[in-house]
Amino acid sequence: MARYAYTCQLKEDSVEAYIRAHDSIWPEVEAALSAVGVCNLSIFLSGTTLFLYYEYNGSVSHETAMKRYLDLPRIREWEEVVGCFKVSDDSSGETGFCTLREIYHLN
Repeated sequence: MARYAYTCQLKEDSVEAYIRAHDSIWPEVEAALSAVGVCNLSIFLSGTTLFLYYEYNGSVSHETAMKRYLDLPRIREWEEVVGCFKVSDDSSGETGFCTLREIYHLN
């Protein structure tokens, strides 16, 4: 199982709204993540910095799975809803998250 981690910056005035959105995350989002092979997903918050971690156990490449995820029903809509809370920059991907490189893991 592969591990993935990302960071993202939230706008200072959007932190509570982002939390509220995830308090009532749409069932379609959770179903879509599971459908493409994402599991054990967590989002952590420190100030305005998000840290997202998940494991991937899908049958296709991770890149292909993420493209499929974005094409599933309501996912683009969800990304628009939560995307307005994020600070955009050139290094962030389509969902506003920057990929982190794993440098150490203890099993």
